[in-house]
Amino acid sequence: MTNFAIATPGDVLSDPGPRVTAAPADLDRAASLLLASAGAMRRSAEEPGSASAIAAALGPMEAALGELERAADAMETVARERLEKATALLAGRWTHVNAARTTHEIEELVRALSNARRACQTARECAGPILAELAAL
Repeated sequence: MTNFAIATPGDVLSDPGPRVTAAPADLDRAASLLLASAGAMRRSAEEPGSASAIAAALGPMEAALGELERAADAMETVARERLEKATALLAGRWTHVNAARTTHEIEELVRALSNARRACQTARECAGPILAELAAL
């Protein structure tokens, strides 16, 4: 079992460090790393005895959801800009409908990530004291 330090958004542990400008090809690599990390976290959570690390693991999970929320928001901005240019060039009724639907769905993703981040924060706040007490027994 891995011991996690409790990190909350804004803490040193949740700060991803200085922003590095990434090439578009790096987005695919980052997504693969995200999937691998999520799988590792799930496998660790399934291990017997992992209950004592739940509250601590929720802190980094909350911070990661915040980063994903900001990433999806950036994607929405880029997609909107590109789709506006594309619809002007292609100028078809379905093009406008597809562009509007695409930006709407990415906006929904941003809202879902925001809701997940807040739920994670609430779960951490609720679970932390109870699990800490149980671990002390």
